[in-house]
Amino acid sequence: MRRRLPFLAFSMALFALGAVDDAGAQASAARQSPIAQTEVFGGYSDIRANVVASGTPVNLNGASLSVAFT
Repeated sequence: MRRRLPFLAFSMALFALGAVDDAGAQASAARQSPIAQTEVFGGYSDIRANVVASGTPVNLNGASLSVAFT
């Protein structure tokens, strides 16, 4: 338990600093005039697993694309 206490305190301090910084960023963003923004994300997933009952390998592949406009 003693070894976890410094880690927990450090984690909580980082969280608090991040929350304060985020609140400041939101306040300054609210004062600025709105501009159009676009976010684009592309990703690929690959999963390989063995079926327990038969021992047969299974491959699953997938791609995704996301676009967001604000």
